[in-house]
Amino acid sequence: MDPAAEAARRLEADPSMLLCGPLSVLHAVLDVVVRAYGEAAETVRAALDRLEDRVLAALACRPHRGHPLPGARGP
Repeated sequence: MDPAAEAARRLEADPSMLLCGPLSVLHAVLDVVVRAYGEAAETVRAALDRLEDRVLAALACRPHRGHPLPGARGP
């Protein structure tokens, strides 16, 4: 997605946004960029959640081997 093209599309769709001049253009571009980063962050977060689920599921299937803590006394 081209942020400038998307911002231009939004500004053309709502010409009243242009009443603030160049600041409205800056706002439109930044809005597009920030939303894109938000979507990318959500994609990464979902991938990490899936990975975490796989790792924890694999660990749950393994028998626990008790390793004493250093300095701990045994039974």
